[in-house]
Amino acid sequence: MTFGRIAGATALAGIIAALLCAFGPKAQYTPDGYDYAIVMLMDRGVPYAQAQRQAAAFYAHQPDAKNPLIAPWFRGKPEYWELFSVRRLDPWLASRLYPWRGFDALIAVSRLSYVAVAMLIVLLAARFAPLPYGVVLAVAVSLFPPWRDLGRDALTDALAVALVTGTLLAAAAFIAKRSWWTLLAFAVLCGALTFTRPIPYIVLGAALIACVIALRRGDHDRTIAAAWLSSIALFWTAVIAFAIQRAQPPSFAWFVADQYRHMLAGGYAAPGQSLVHWYLSEEWTIAWHALVKGIVSVLPLLAILGLARRRADPATPLLAGACVATWLGAFLNPNRFDIVRCVVMPVAPVLAAFAAAAVADGASLPRALGPVAQSVRHFFPRRFVPRKDTVKE
Repeated sequence: MTFGRIAGATALAGIIAALLCAFGPKAQYTPDGYDYAIVMLMDRGVPYAQAQRQAAAFYAHQPDAKNPLIAPWFRGKPEYWELFSVRRLDPWLASRLYPWRGFDALIAVSRLSYVAVAMLIVLLAARFAPLPYGVVLAVAVSLFPPWRDLGRDALTDALAVALVTGTLLAAAAFIAKRSWWTLLAFAVLCGALTFTRPIPYIVLGAALIACVIALRRGDHDRTIAAAWLSSIALFWTAVIAFAIQRAQPPSFAWFVADQYRHMLAGGYAAPGQSLVHWYLSEEWTIAWHALVKGIVSVLPLLAILGLARRRADPATPLLAGACVATWLGAFLNPNRFDIVRCVVMPVAPVLAAFAAAAVADGASLPRALGPVAQSVRHFFPRRFVPRKDTVKE
């Protein structure tokens, strides 16, 4: 693959994603976005009290503010202020665009990330399949309804997906080539991810699994490479853990209890159900929904086939490890409605890359079966294989 072809395919995927953004669903401002709007204004030098009033005035005119259950979250101190206080990158980027876009700057960051993910999918899939298949899968992911929703929300999720994909792309390049500039890119992107959404455990889990598999295979060089990646991801995990502790957010037990209260108010938990019983049953519901949706959806099945066909690639253990590690999010956030947003979408580009491999192999299946069909003919008696000189014109 030449640089020109890679650049052309990447640009094509980005243009299609940009068009989908331009003609896609309208912007949506949710309660979590109220928190980020205040931080964005504070990054522009606005005092906290004034930023809170300005954000409340803007969100009071949003459709969700008409819902009596949601409206209280659009005024006063945000409910998860301390917990979200470490998510600094997304509001900071939005604050750079605020003079031109106003509060829509939060949406602009999500839409730019939406376009970036389509381009990164092409680059990631190029490891396993020809470029056209990467473009096709990038467009398919861009049309995925939950991803389209995240691309129009004033949340950190779209940027986090882009950074997870970029981080794994840099990690895969380092595993394969072990160049120091890719390791530097990995370290920077992993740090950016950590302060966008604190989910470096996806990258850490991926690197550790890659390290273990390389060790079992006796591949010394790739074991060392994966150990480098694990050390950097562990460093950022320790940094964000320290930052969260300094912010003094509510405990994890409080967060789970708060999720339980919301589910109880929405009728998704039985009134007499204990907190522990609800947590376990919610995890079971999440696993069941994931299984059913995985069977119904084509992408995970294609990804499994592609992974099996590309298992010898040095980057495959790393990327497969990310798909496993992402499920920690289901235990940290026991909410069936967040399963796609918090668990599936961070690794959807990885699934798309493996699916591209499966589609590419499927497209070449008739060509691959040609020699097999030729061999099968020799098992038939001669009378079932007409000779050319006996066939009438």
